[in-house]
Amino acid sequence: MAITVKIGEAARRAATIREGVDPGPSVQIDLSTLSPEDRAILMNQAKMRDEGFEITLFSADTTVESILIAARQAHAAEAAWLAQKAADKLSAEADARAHVASALLLPPGSWIVDSGYRGYEVSMPLPQRYYGYVQEAYISARNSAPGYKDRLSAESAEAEARNEANRIERAKIEAEATEKKRLAQEAAEAEILQWIEAHGSPRLRGIVAEKIDDYEPVYRTERRQAERPGWVWLSRVCGRTEAVRGTSVTGEHLAALAEARNTVPDAVLVWLGIGEHMDECECELDDDGDKIVHQRVVLEAQFLGKHIVREIPARVVMRGPGWTAS
Repeated sequence: MAITVKIGEAARRAATIREGVDPGPSVQIDLSTLSPEDRAILMNQAKMRDEGFEITLFSADTTVESILIAARQAHAAEAAWLAQKAADKLSAEADARAHVASALLLPPGSWIVDSGYRGYEVSMPLPQRYYGYVQEAYISARNSAPGYKDRLSAESAEAEARNEANRIERAKIEAEATEKKRLAQEAAEAEILQWIEAHGSPRLRGIVAEKIDDYEPVYRTERRQAERPGWVWLSRVCGRTEAVRGTSVTGEHLAALAEARNTVPDAVLVWLGIGEHMDECECELDDDGDKIVHQRVVLEAQFLGKHIVREIPARVVMRGPGWTAS
């Protein structure tokens, strides 16, 4: 069995000078020619690759002896590093526990806080590397404190009781809101059916009698025509409404508004400006063939939750952005 040894620049240069041929970036060593101790040293540092075991060494040459010397040195250095690491850990733990012993003389509340789901967070002036030991010591002391477990159980029971009470209260509020909404919907539907029975056209009453879905648009249109004659749905008008400017308002507009409020108290004056056109609209075309919105002041209100508008039969002429009486 052979192992691939990736060599460094110095070994490659030395081999090229010695042999007169560049050995390449790696050489093969037959493990069967080595002693068990040397095989163990190489295999402990080798890594498994698709092609087999591989090791990287920075030896002085590509000879087996040079490679073994480099492997032994690397092995000794790694062992020394591990030993030092273990010693440093023991020293740090001893140092930390000394600090913890001193810290525990303080009232616990002055140096550590319970941060809920994150666990326990140290707030005393100690290096961060000691925090784990402080937490460990605090938790151990806390858990062994007289009555702690009983208090913890009582607090947990109280929290569960509060959560359950809150859940019941939320469920009650949600149920009341759902019932209120249901009753409002039933009342609205009953009011609609009462109006249809009393004022609806034969067509509308027939649709309802046959239990045909989507009768509401027919109902809204008939009721608007009956209770808001002369008004149309804003969604059926070309353009869009916006706040009217004082320079656009005439005496005729104000008179029309006052008259409209006798039957429609929420009527207001608005400016019907440029906006989208209805597909079936008959608006005039400009020189480019585009539809023109006749901008003007109109009345606007709400009916059955939708916006409605009404023309003002005033003799007005558009002049620029505003209007003046003719």
